[in-house]
Amino acid sequence: MLRSCSKFAFSRLNRVFSTLPQTSEALSAALNFNLSEDQRQLQDVARKFSREEIVPVAAEYDRTMEVLNELLMVTA
Repeated sequence: MLRSCSKFAFSRLNRVFSTLPQTSEALSAALNFNLSEDQRQLQDVARKFSREEIVPVAAEYDRTMEVLNELLMVTA
């Protein structure tokens, strides 16, 4: 029973993998990891917030192991 199940699973995996692009160029064309303009803007806002609000107080939070409600309220 186990042998027939593993043969079935292997044949299914083989069929799935045979449909995937075989070269890195084909894979790159199939997958697009570029951010949209909206996503880039959101990323910029998150980086700016982190740089201006979190980095200046991070060492103190790490030292005291507390999270100030003020920072949490700003993120809401």
